[in-house]
Amino acid sequence: MLNKSILAKVGAIISIFAFLLILSCQQEAQEQRMVTIPEGTSVTVSLQESIDTEANSSGDTFQTETIEPIMAEGSVVVPAGTTVRGTLTEVDEPESESEDAVMTLAFNTIVMPDGEECSIETHDVTLRTESDTRGDIEKIAAGALAGAVIGAIAEGDEGAAVGAVVGATAGGAVVIATQENRITLEPGQKFLIQTIEPVEVPAP
Repeated sequence: MLNKSILAKVGAIISIFAFLLILSCQQEAQEQRMVTIPEGTSVTVSLQESIDTEANSSGDTFQTETIEPIMAEGSVVVPAGTTVRGTLTEVDEPESESEDAVMTLAFNTIVMPDGEECSIETHDVTLRTESDTRGDIEKIAAGALAGAVIGAIAEGDEGAAVGAVVGATAGGAVVIATQENRITLEPGQKFLIQTIEPVEVPAP
């Protein structure tokens, strides 16, 4: 009888633990529910550090923050101020006056407030310097150059500093007029990026 009593108690304890484990798994599944940010979603981000064609190289990483929240399924899924990391996939510092400085930025990771990282794929942003390109600059500002979107372009004597908002869709490059072939991006530079694949992020 004693053994049966002990076995009954052990069985009850095991049942309780099993129930708690199932409950915990259900809660975890609910906490890890994902939502989808649709393809084609646009968001403006702000650069958090300086980037320069003379100081940086291909493969260097950079950090930005979202200016506005990202919405999906009727809710805010990525709050404003969320980190978006990227990589410089191309940095060309010209070796002669006849060559252009080129910088391509790829935005690839959203770092959620809890530290979870979510991969994203967006159109790259390519910047290029060209001397004597006033006609091209006017075309870009007028939206006549396919694939390029730019809010403002500024000329510089020592390097090209980009204006308010820069973005690009497939196949476009932002051309910057400068007297010296150098591209400098300062903290606060804004980029308009657009997803080209759906993005899975944790539900709020």
